[in-house]
Amino acid sequence: MRTLAGRAGRRDAGRCVLQGSTLVAQVLAAGGPLEVVFRAESADSTADEALSRQLRDAAVAVHRVRDGVLRQVAGASRPVEWLGVAVPRPEAHVQERWGRFALICDGVVDPGNLGAIVRSAAALGVEDVVLTDPDTDLTSRRVLDSSRGVVLSTRVRRYPEPGAALVGLRESGFQIVATSPRGRPLQSVSGLGARPVALVVGGETDGVRAEVEQDADVLVGIPMAGPVESLNVAVAAGIVTYEIRTRMMLGAVDAPLERTGSPSPAITSASAAGPRSGTDGDGRPPVPAASSHTCRAVAGRVPRRNGVSGRHHEVRAGSEPG
Repeated sequence: MRTLAGRAGRRDAGRCVLQGSTLVAQVLAAGGPLEVVFRAESADSTADEALSRQLRDAAVAVHRVRDGVLRQVAGASRPVEWLGVAVPRPEAHVQERWGRFALICDGVVDPGNLGAIVRSAAALGVEDVVLTDPDTDLTSRRVLDSSRGVVLSTRVRRYPEPGAALVGLRESGFQIVATSPRGRPLQSVSGLGARPVALVVGGETDGVRAEVEQDADVLVGIPMAGPVESLNVAVAAGIVTYEIRTRMMLGAVDAPLERTGSPSPAITSASAAGPRSGTDGDGRPPVPAASSHTCRAVAGRVPRRNGVSGRHHEVRAGSEPG
């Protein structure tokens, strides 16, 4: 088990370690790929006994181990009562069929953010998570904890760099949506067409790379109502994923996505008129005009001017790693 402490060992073995009864129980409840579990001799509470029974009922072997041995194996500085060995889903082969909604992590490096993004993606119907480098590790303890073990059953695809990922997605029929400070307000994107959608979220500091922005079919941002300087990248990813998934579920096929680098008129001008008062062009309530205070949350850093009126915030979601 000590070979599983490092990424290379986990990759070579095709295994990873779950630490703590909570994570073991979460993976078990989700039907995750548990191979074997070790329980410390001191773990003798009613809850510990109940978890042992559940594991045995699921045909997962549970071994009692001396506390000192388990702590040494885990390489932990504090007592460890439960350790599990799980088998993550292998990364998808290039020929494996895609779903209709993919999420691309372009330079997201914080393990807590990665795990939270994968967990939200799974909850909101994303079928493929795409990594754009050879080094991002989804089997580390922090990723496992923050995803509650969801990464173990997630279909992950890996490309050596972002350009190759975009090529692969386009060849599979995807339209590319990326977050950007130059994006149109997310709520104004009414038509996703019939093609599958790939959403790109950028790194904690710099956001989506310029070359990815240039190749995207549409750029989107999150309109902000208050003077918030940043959104965590995992939070922003959840918001955009939810909005896009809602439009896909509602069958919003009335208009194709358009490549744009400027905000929608509905967000910058109160004079945008639809067929009748109080609605936009497709009959839905209009996005409120931003007037002199326009804020967009995207991936990256924040230029900001002081003052309440006439200010413009470009809020790059995820500039905080936590």
